[in-house]
Amino acid sequence: MAIRRQYLTEYARQWDAFLNDIRVVSGTSLAFNLKVLRIFAAPDSPLTRLARAAADETTLTQPMTKSDGSLLEKAADAVNQKAEKILGPSASEQVERELVDSHFAALREVVTGHADARPDVQLAGTLVGRTGLDGIAGLLNDYYKTLTISDNALLNNSMPPESENAAKLKMTADTMPSPFRTVLHQLAVDGSRGVNQGIDQLLSRQMQAVVGDACRMAIEGNYPFSPDSKRDVGIDDFTRMFAQGGVIDGFFTKTLAPFVDTSAKPWRYRTLPGATEPVQGPDLAPFEQAKAIRDMFFNDAGHKRMTWKINIRIPELDPTIMGLSLDIDGQTMLYQHGPVVPLTVTWPGPRGGVRAEITANPRIRPDTSTIAADGPWALMRLLRKGHVIEAATPGRTRVAFSFDGREAAFDIASAGSVANPLTSDVLKTFRCPGAMPMFNLPDSGPPVGLPPGTLPVVRESGF
Repeated sequence: MAIRRQYLTEYARQWDAFLNDIRVVSGTSLAFNLKVLRIFAAPDSPLTRLARAAADETTLTQPMTKSDGSLLEKAADAVNQKAEKILGPSASEQVERELVDSHFAALREVVTGHADARPDVQLAGTLVGRTGLDGIAGLLNDYYKTLTISDNALLNNSMPPESENAAKLKMTADTMPSPFRTVLHQLAVDGSRGVNQGIDQLLSRQMQAVVGDACRMAIEGNYPFSPDSKRDVGIDDFTRMFAQGGVIDGFFTKTLAPFVDTSAKPWRYRTLPGATEPVQGPDLAPFEQAKAIRDMFFNDAGHKRMTWKINIRIPELDPTIMGLSLDIDGQTMLYQHGPVVPLTVTWPGPRGGVRAEITANPRIRPDTSTIAADGPWALMRLLRKGHVIEAATPGRTRVAFSFDGREAAFDIASAGSVANPLTSDVLKTFRCPGAMPMFNLPDSGPPVGLPPGTLPVVRESGF
């Protein structure tokens, strides 16, 4: 008996290893995975045939069927069943049930509708046609229809409709024994991933057409995004790109926002209802950076007009400087020694954003007593001509200027609680949104290594 127990234990272990090792072949496209799923959803599904064979091989105490054995063997089996009811199962059958039949009861229940290897005849009769295989077949057919609809939508450059079928299949898989658990889970994930890759490809194409080229033409290589560039981004172009409802925000709001969790830092794609994993799409970093740029430079009520507001204070001034004259695009101030009076300026100013200058009086030399900058980003260029020192207080910056060796210190603070663009790297690190690599390629057939013209559905090793 000890040898038989050892044999049955190893028998069950080998079947466990075999069933746990079943995997689905995954292709490189949604079209290929649809072909695989269609085979699994068919009435003669290889998964169904495999499960039935496995259930039969792991049911060692099953009763003899009408087609099995001779008349004498059937009579003996009937006598044995009656004896078992009276005396209980034999020691040999008890071991088989304990080590094998009971171990695979969950698989048997899915395949036959009952977990017991020798169910009561009346009970077995009531379970005919009510097996877990029927439910699995229904789920696979529903999922196949869903993926077919999604594939057709993507081929027509449309967003696929939301569906709960992937999540239902995955939830069902989590309750199933092997091989159903791994196979159904992989089918759900592969299909969902294929749809998400198709969505990524669609969104990337749309983004490239609406945002990518327009952004690069206006932004790339121009100041302040390229700090050393002599070319400036025009205020109109900057507004068109970054204002609320502008090119970048408009595309994000209309196309990407339904798929994105903007409460997370950094932003990330959400998992849609019924899906098994987050949506894939264009890189979200440029859109999150564009939001930060909008918060810095569009402080009007509707965030539609460039309005960079800063507060300027002069806490330190060389005693030989009798006064400082500031002209920020028509917003003027004369500061002399005495109480520190802040000046709030807006860029662009009344003149539309053309010039900013600071003059130290008395003027020793015209070319060194005045520091000035011209152009649509004149205020930022002017401040960067000084020595920028980040202050301990967030949003505040100190800028030190030298006029013929005479020193003056300016404290610059962004209005409100927004970051200070003088010390933030959001401008110089901003990159226009670009298309992501296209993962959902046209159907390329089976993965590398499989014979051409074949479509294997399950593979196993180790048994």
